[in-house]
Amino acid sequence: MMNATVVLTKPPLSTSHFTEALRVSLMLSALGHRVNLVLIDEGVLILLEKSGSSFGNETLRNAEGVEGLEILIHRGSLERLLHGQDRDCGRKGYRIVDSAELARILLSTKTLVF
Repeated sequence: MMNATVVLTKPPLSTSHFTEALRVSLMLSALGHRVNLVLIDEGVLILLEKSGSSFGNETLRNAEGVEGLEILIHRGSLERLLHGQDRDCGRKGYRIVDSAELARILLSTKTLVF
């Protein structure tokens, strides 16, 4: 079993990066690997209900609870880009992490960046 981290840094609408990051995350978890899907920088914009990407937002919600997949949100990006608009991320099943914790996770796993 591998520990992997998939990092989404791009905004949800400008590229297919969100779809690819989620696809890789789900595939790895389906194969029995432990996967962290990290939303950082403009990747956190997928959390907005009004991001223009109901597909992405709904798909992310459907990924909650997938065995072996944990969705992590970078606190600094969340505060900088969403200005506290989505304060209930922790209640949605996502885990909010600070830069130090994220650095520890990235150093201890195989990492893919989208």
